[in-house]
Amino acid sequence: MDTRNADFQEGEATLVDGVPAAGPTGAGVLRQVAYVFRPIVRLMLAHGVTYQPLSEVLRSVFLEEAERDARTRSGRTTDSYLAVTTGIHRKEIRRLRSAKQEPHSLTPTAAPQGLPADVFTRWMAESDYCDAAGQPRPLSRSGNGAPSFDDLVRSISTDVHPRTVLNELLRLELVRVEGEVIHLKVNAFVPNPDFAHMLAYLGANLHDHAAAATHNVLAEGPAFLEQSIYSDAIPAEAVRELDALARKEWTQMLKRVVPEVARHETGKSNPDETGRPPAQHTVRMRIGMYFYAGEDRPTTPT
Repeated sequence: MDTRNADFQEGEATLVDGVPAAGPTGAGVLRQVAYVFRPIVRLMLAHGVTYQPLSEVLRSVFLEEAERDARTRSGRTTDSYLAVTTGIHRKEIRRLRSAKQEPHSLTPTAAPQGLPADVFTRWMAESDYCDAAGQPRPLSRSGNGAPSFDDLVRSISTDVHPRTVLNELLRLELVRVEGEVIHLKVNAFVPNPDFAHMLAYLGANLHDHAAAATHNVLAEGPAFLEQSIYSDAIPAEAVRELDALARKEWTQMLKRVVPEVARHETGKSNPDETGRPPAQHTVRMRIGMYFYAGEDRPTTPT
């Protein structure tokens, strides 16, 4: 069993599948990126995305990242400098710039972190809405002395009617209604019927996981938590048991962490005398966990 981060194993070769890299270090980076791309390419092929539009998007991503890095390091963003940095011909750089592609055109739709997700997560995590065993309780639509679904929604926002939130949770098949009582149906906010939302989660989660790992490899500051447990000798019949254990541990972590996240979020407490929350510098964060099992073996070191 290996519980370490994946180590970079740098080789002496300057070619990766016949493609020249910048040297041994660049070759190692390209080899790992190619491995990461395999499931993404599988997704694209399944939905008719061919190499040509991907190559066009990658050119734009290379240009945007090189420009951002150049502004940070030296302020030099001339076509010649960017051509040397990215390997993209100056003619192509001028074409991409003239197209005026906005960054958001290359950014996946934001994952649905709105009110329905907040309601679902708080229902799962906060003791007022859970039983003695920590499981989310069925909630009445409105009061009767006990915390209700309406109370839950209004504890997060008073801008949207609780009925509207309930309709969205019903659409996502995350709750069921029996008379005046509402029950949760699943233990994770994953809207299976909505492919666009699933893609948004994929993009947001993989981006931030890759961003944390890249930050650590580049040693750009204090390392982010980015660890995994790996084994290639697990009996197939044990996978379901380990998957259930991982889901149980995630649920427990959710219950511990979500209230702390809510406690620190700005804009939900301590408004000033004008009714507006105090202005603060804020950043976004994501905490995740994943489980994967398959018969395929990595072709690169893990």
